[in-house]
Amino acid sequence: PPKLTRRRHFPDGWEEQATDESRPLASQDLYKANFTGNSFSAELAGKLAEQIKTLTARGIRVVAFRMPAYPELQKLEDELSGWNEMALRSQLESAGAMWLTFDASRYEYYDGSHLPAHSALKFSEDLARAIAELENKPN
Repeated sequence: PPKLTRRRHFPDGWEEQATDESRPLASQDLYKANFTGNSFSAELAGKLAEQIKTLTARGIRVVAFRMPAYPELQKLEDELSGWNEMALRSQLESAGAMWLTFDASRYEYYDGSHLPAHSALKFSEDLARAIAELENKPN
């Protein structure tokens, strides 16, 4: 991965990172290693759906989304892990979650899955806007 040139920690837990280079496919070898023998678990997805049902029955709104990543790296992750976003989305929405989608091409990535600070802030704004829009919808 690209060498970080700056890293700042904030009291709220946010960490700003910067690098002088952008290599959005730099993480592909790490992804290949991480997903070997580590695939998507339908069993865990089912347990998550059951927890969502419990929470929504109590009136708690549950929001789900996939963190954006460089599209080519996301495709590799899907292939290696057996991830089926549409099936998971359907399962979680049926359990009561509200699924948000984000256009991954709107953001920059310095290693494929990490956003430089300006893109992280842009994504945070997009996430806040999407959640605010949900607040205007009835349960």
